Amino acid sequence: MANHNVSEILPCLKDSLVTCNKAFSTFHDILNGFIILANIFHLLLLKKVKNPEPSNSSSIMASMSILIVFNSLTSICYYNCYITNYLLGLKDPYWAFIIIQAMAGFSPLSRYIVLLIISIERYIGICLPYKYKTHFFVRNAIKLNFTIIVSALLVIPMINIAFSPEFCQSPLKIRYVYSTKATVFLSLVGVVFSLLTLITASLLVTSWKRLRKLNVVGSKKKIKTASTYIIWTGITYQLTSLPTIVSVFIEATNISLEALEAVSAVIFALYGFANVILYACFHSEYMNELRHIVGSVKCCSRVKEKAVTPPKPI
Repeated sequence: MANHNVSEILPCLKDSLVTCNKAFSTFHDILNGFIILANIFHLLLLKKVKNPEPSNSSSIMASMSILIVFNSLTSICYYNCYITNYLLGLKDPYWAFIIIQAMAGFSPLSRYIVLLIISIERYIGICLPYKYKTHFFVRNAIKLNFTIIVSALLVIPMINIAFSPEFCQSPLKIRYVYSTKATVFLSLVGVVFSLLTLITASLLVTSWKRLRKLNVVGSKKKIKTASTYIIWTGITYQLTSLPTIVSVFIEATNISLEALEAVSAVIFALYGFANVILYACFHSEYMNELRHIVGSVKCCSRVKEKAVTPPKPI
């Protein structure tokens, strides 16, 4: 392997000076900061709420929020101007960008995996209910989810190292230098994401069609509502990831559409908010707990105001 150093990470366009897009970087960082806070609060609130869905579903969907936090942290490292400039100033920044690129690939892939597993689990629960409790996949869904994600976390960096890419600097990020090898690699990434999208979407649509025909009463109505949330959060993720998939295919052809990439990064990040909002919409217990917390905060603020306000003279 070549001896990589900072001189090799040059502007993507020859004879040009690269100025990092600080406006986008700042907006992107603030957005992801709020997404991180929202999902940490969401995870804390989930512990207090009794989930109507099966334990497999609730545990796997909780891992989705953890991965959203991870994705936001990775995105900040990926697009932040100050972090990029700091890494470029290191003696050998190449390996730092190898790790960041690998994590940037792991973040969406891990969420695709979670949604695929939960889609299969819901498909079995809705379309094959008589097999649900005894089905091997359902009984081992959590272990399977954990094993695949950890394996992906270990394998993706090794694939990136084996790929041994060259990097260049664009106004948005450090990206791959265009080459036949880079085209093949990015095209394969796009194909994998596209296949996962199609498989997951087909399972979710089939489950949704079957779920609409079911007439349930009592406690099972809450399970139906929870299943509806899983279907809609899955479909929302597919829609928010489409611009990113398009951006990957375009980058593979050495066409730099920075506006599209910036928009796709923002849309992809917004799923972090959408997941929390959808959960709140489909779970009344969650909303009740949220109202209780907001009411407690208001009550505490009023008590403090009364304690600070001096009594009126008689």
